[in-house]
Amino acid sequence: PKDSREEEMSKAVVKIDQNDPGSRASQVRAAIVGIVLAVLAGVILAGVPDARGASVAHRFADVNPGPSNSEASSFVANAGDLYFTARTGPFGNELWRKSNGQNQIVADIHPGKSGSNPTQLTVYAGELYFAADDGTNGRELWRTDGETTTMVADIDGGPQGSNPYYLTVIGNRLLFSADDGLDGH
Repeated sequence: PKDSREEEMSKAVVKIDQNDPGSRASQVRAAIVGIVLAVLAGVILAGVPDARGASVAHRFADVNPGPSNSEASSFVANAGDLYFTARTGPFGNELWRKSNGQNQIVADIHPGKSGSNPTQLTVYAGELYFAADDGTNGRELWRTDGETTTMVADIDGGPQGSNPYYLTVIGNRLLFSADDGLDGH
């Protein structure tokens, strides 16, 4: 049996789609509502069409079982996997992925409950780039292919970090702003 939160989520997503179930805008709204409701419920949801073609909320993953919220966010698809950030007791806020039906922490970049707090998830050249804090070098630019995760560069040497943001792909380049410790952002 569905619990009341799942039932409310299903109704909310279906209600949006009933306005115009075939429109792209309606599908995008349904996906956004599903993600927002997932974050509020502490689970990750996927919109799966029912027999009428309307999206219905289904539980996709629960990386932090129990009453605590995982605060899952920043969903990005790459190479058939879904990457996202989530908070759990043992790891803090780290990068996760859903691959072949399994939830996996990509890397424990900042070991312990603090977590690396990854942000700016951006796919470039088949890899996922993001900003994270390893607890030693401050917030710097990182990348992963899902198996190997490495810091791209310690742009501002030392513990303060360069705080890269606005990661943007233009053509065959990844552009971002960062503070090198000398010239600012």
